[in-house]
Amino acid sequence: MALFNNILDVIGNTPMVRLNRVIPREHGTVYAKLELFNPSGSVKARAALAMITAAEQKGLLKPGMVIVEATSGNLGLAISMVASVRGYRVVLFVEENDRIDSFMKTAQSFGAEVVFTASFEMAVHLAAQFAKDDPNVFVLSQFTNPANPQTHEETTALEIVRDTGPRLKAFVASFGSGGTFTGISAYLKAHCPQVEVVLAEPEGAPLFSGGPMGCSKIHGVGPTFKPAIMEGVQIDTIIPVTVDSANAFRARLAREEGLFVGPSSGAIAAVAASVAAKYGPDDIVVAVFPDDGNRYINFAGIPPA
Repeated sequence: MALFNNILDVIGNTPMVRLNRVIPREHGTVYAKLELFNPSGSVKARAALAMITAAEQKGLLKPGMVIVEATSGNLGLAISMVASVRGYRVVLFVEENDRIDSFMKTAQSFGAEVVFTASFEMAVHLAAQFAKDDPNVFVLSQFTNPANPQTHEETTALEIVRDTGPRLKAFVASFGSGGTFTGISAYLKAHCPQVEVVLAEPEGAPLFSGGPMGCSKIHGVGPTFKPAIMEGVQIDTIIPVTVDSANAFRARLAREEGLFVGPSSGAIAAVAASVAAKYGPDDIVVAVFPDDGNRYINFAGIPPA
C-alpha cells in the first residue's frame, strides 16, 4: 500500500469498474469511473483542489484569507476538506432545502461556516456581496473558473485514456458546473477525436439540445443556465434522460452491480447503456459516476436505490 503525505495526495486516479449485469454482453463494454473514491466522496474534490491551488499559485489566495463559494452540495464538501488541510476559513452560501442538510453537516464537520439562503441565485448574490471590497475574501466561482475544467483535461481525461487504450469508443457524462464534461471533452477532441463525446442531458433542462426550459429533477445536474466554462464545449451526441430512468438505473446499479451511487450516476448509466447498444463487446464506453449515494438517503423525491 502506498504512503501519502496528506489526504489531498489521494485525489484522482479513481478506479474504473465494468458494469456486468446491467449491460447486455453483446453490447459495448461499459466501465464506470468511480469518482466516489475521491476524498470527500465525489468528483468535486478534483475541482476544489485545482481551484484553490491555482489561486495560491497566482497570489490570489494567501494564508489567513477566507474562501467563499455558493454551492448546492458536493463542491462545498470538497472545498471544506481541502481548506482544512491548507488552513483556510470557509464560508458556504447554500439554498436551504430538504436536500442539502446531510451535505452541509459534513461540510461543517470539516470546519466550514454555512449560510442558508432562500434560493441558489440568492446564494450566488450573497457570496459576491460577502466578498465585495474585502481583499481578505476569495470567491472560487466554479462556473467561471478555468481551473475547474483544466484539472479534468489534465488528470481525469488522461486516466481514462491511459486505462482504456485504443478500445475507447465513447465517453458519457452529464454536467453541473460543467467542469468534468468540458475538460474531458477538450482532451478527447484534441488527442482522441474518434471517441464519441456524449452528454446526458436531464429532461427539463435542454440547455444544449434546445427547447422550453424548465428545471432538472435529477439532483446535481442540469442547471438553469449555461456555465461560462462550457462555452465552446464540443459535444458529438446529446441524449435526454428522465428522472424515472435515472432512478431505475440507480436502483439496478445497487442491486445488480453493488454500486450505491447518487442520482446523477443513475442518469449517466442510463445514457451509457443506450450508447453501448450501438457498439460491440470489444469496444469500451466510459461513464463518469460523480458521487456515492449515502448523502441522498433522506432526500425527499429520491427513492432509495
